[in-house]
Amino acid sequence: MYFDIRKCSFNVVENAPFDISRINGMNYYIFFYFSSQVIIKTSNGDLVCAPGTCILYEPHVYQCFYVKNNRLNHDYIEFSSKVPTFFKDIKFPVNKPLYFKNTEKITELVHQIIEEEKGIKIGNIYKYDMLMLELFLYISRTYHSKKTYSNEIYTEGLKTEFEKIRLEIYKSPELLNVSSVAKKTGYSLARFTELYKKFFGCTPIADLTEAKKLRVKLLLKDNLKTKEIIKTLGFSGEIYFYRWFKQNFNMTLNEYKEKIKNED
Repeated sequence: MYFDIRKCSFNVVENAPFDISRINGMNYYIFFYFSSQVIIKTSNGDLVCAPGTCILYEPHVYQCFYVKNNRLNHDYIEFSSKVPTFFKDIKFPVNKPLYFKNTEKITELVHQIIEEEKGIKIGNIYKYDMLMLELFLYISRTYHSKKTYSNEIYTEGLKTEFEKIRLEIYKSPELLNVSSVAKKTGYSLARFTELYKKFFGCTPIADLTEAKKLRVKLLLKDNLKTKEIIKTLGFSGEIYFYRWFKQNFNMTLNEYKEKIKNED
């Protein structure tokens, strides 16, 4: 036997605002799995952690997490370890928020552990002990194989990087497309779009479109010819440009030219 579970529960819901702050931690280990967004205080500041984040606190270690607007939904397992060096032996990243690609695996194991602990089936303490071993080994191996997204992606540092990307989109819309920008960041297009929308409340495609609209307005006011505008902004051809223009300006190019002429 490796573990002795003291208390556990899943789908525990707390309404916002809600916070936990334990200066001296607890006398035993506690594993949290958050199925909603949560803010966790760390030595590097507050981290806004995505749904699916988990963290294992060691005994007597400072614990603090909270929510401001969204409700908190989480699972937890309080336990003691009968092998003092276990987490060190398996190089488990303790006291650190972790976010993995495959959160379903963690959810499944946590719920199985809690169901076994609360059940009355023969040998349930041996079963949940095996499941606890599987859970912590899975997390440690996944972490060390680099198949994890660090929750540092939600720090101000990353937001600053995305603000630089956004500025580049508005400065040089003719040189960029969303797929190439996402590739440079190292994120998939879907993940890049998700983070961009989280930071700015709109998609990168929407910003790129708006940037092109602003550039077209300036070029038209400088009396650039249509063919030059198409070439400058990298449109594939006149037919596509005219269609794009009407869709985004709600008028034809000639109607818009007439409009800005009357504004002068």
